[in-house]
Amino acid sequence: MQPSRDEFMQLWDESWDILCFSGHSESDRDGQTGWLSINAQEQLSIEELKYALRTARNQGLQLVIFNSCDGLGLAQALSNMGLPYLVIWREPVPDLIAQQFLHYFLQSFARDKSLYTAMREAREKLQLTVECYLPKVTGLPVIVQNSPEAPLTWTQIRRTGGRIGGATWSAAIPESRQEAENRQILLNKVSNFWIKKVLESSFQNQFRMELGLEEQFDAIALPCQMVWETAEQHRRILPRGTRVIDKFDELGTGRTLLILGEPGSGKTTALLELARDLLKDAQSEVTLLPGE
Repeated sequence: MQPSRDEFMQLWDESWDILCFSGHSESDRDGQTGWLSINAQEQLSIEELKYALRTARNQGLQLVIFNSCDGLGLAQALSNMGLPYLVIWREPVPDLIAQQFLHYFLQSFARDKSLYTAMREAREKLQLTVECYLPKVTGLPVIVQNSPEAPLTWTQIRRTGGRIGGATWSAAIPESRQEAENRQILLNKVSNFWIKKVLESSFQNQFRMELGLEEQFDAIALPCQMVWETAEQHRRILPRGTRVIDKFDELGTGRTLLILGEPGSGKTTALLELARDLLKDAQSEVTLLPGE
């Protein structure tokens, strides 16, 4: 896909978490600025993009990926815009290798590895596949961090409700068309009954009171018979606004979660809200096998 200048207007009009540009770019000789070749006829300078990118940053843009050649000038020109994270190539790179890198990088990042772990794993995979005929290429992609916060993760982006501009990506395991259709039927049944008929209808014309959440590590007997010294060590009130999905995400692979509470405290509602949020994730994770 070769975008036109008009398509970059979306940076003003919509909220994006990630902007990904794959194509050709170049930096000037002193490395202070750069240009994107957005199609066969047009180039777009960082100077021309700066107001759109500044607006996008204010609307939540967290990561810009320039999967294109010679990106040091791009990074330098963007250094004073406050964009939290950039991924660039320091020197020219063959298109095929840039494509392989982006695949490896997003594959790791979408599995909720931190930005730096995803970069390391992508470099290691490139080293195995292409370093033998293009030495030192693994040192060319770099992260430019302009944020004091902890390294960005995929879960942080998914929970903002934001979007990815310039790339469509899913790290899901490919499925046959029949498997995908069966999966979608099941997701629709759960959504139509439990979410729309039960959860959403229960809130119609009702005022909802947020009761808050508390972690209780001593709620069940542990096999290891751990001894809690004080009450503060086995119970913790979670910050206001914490959602069940936030805690569920933290548990990682093989996770289980027990929701406890007095009658009428909202256990069923909390469970259905967790199901709703997981359904949103599942709806975006279907990838068909090639040729299906």
